[in-house]
Amino acid sequence: MLHLWSGFRLAHILSTKNIILKIYDGRFKNIFEEIFQVEFKD
Repeated sequence: MLHLWSGFRLAHILSTKNIILKIYDGRFKNIFEEIFQVEFKD
């Protein structure tokens, strides 16, 4: 039973991390896009 719980816990941590990475990645893309538009518009 303990083994099953630790596997569930690990899956939960990984999925949470994945969501955080997606949010961070989207934010980074938006910032980069803004900089690109300002610097290299011409």
